[in-house]
Amino acid sequence: MIDSSSATIRKVCVYCAASIQCNQIYRDVAYEVGSLLAQNKISIVYGGSSVGSMGALADGAINMGGKITGILPGFLNTVERAHTGLDELIEVKDFHERKSKMIEGVDGVISLPGGLGTFEELMEAMMWKRLGLHPHPIFLVNTNNFFEPFVNLIDKAISERFIPQENIDLFHVVNSPEILISKLTSH
Repeated sequence: MIDSSSATIRKVCVYCAASIQCNQIYRDVAYEVGSLLAQNKISIVYGGSSVGSMGALADGAINMGGKITGILPGFLNTVERAHTGLDELIEVKDFHERKSKMIEGVDGVISLPGGLGTFEELMEAMMWKRLGLHPHPIFLVNTNNFFEPFVNLIDKAISERFIPQENIDLFHVVNSPEILISKLTSH
């Protein structure tokens, strides 16, 4: 396993949702995360959509002159509509290829609140980290205490010995975009 404790974070993968029905606070935080990443010269790889938290993340980064790459399965372009202001949009054939490409070459992973797709991407990133395939930090932005039940579930799995105790630090929970940026820039 590679020691990433002294690595500089220059590029992150951000998991988030395309839902436009969730509370506006989630899109506001996504916009702020995109803005702050751009201001700190941290490039973003994300799902490529122009709607929901994904669109807000991209808009925040673009408005601050950040570099952002979207990765979108072709069949989703009619549903999620690819963002047209990205530095690069990579069209892939399916979700498996999307997940692999999103995490390729990044220095860290960020998960904003989301639904099944976000959960699935986050769990795979955590498993890759546990196996040493992706040694970089994973951050959960806990807007509105969204990730509390998830953290409790992981704690329960550790206490019941489904997950080894030494994996307690698979991810870090932060409660605001400002704390996220502080952790990323001091990592």
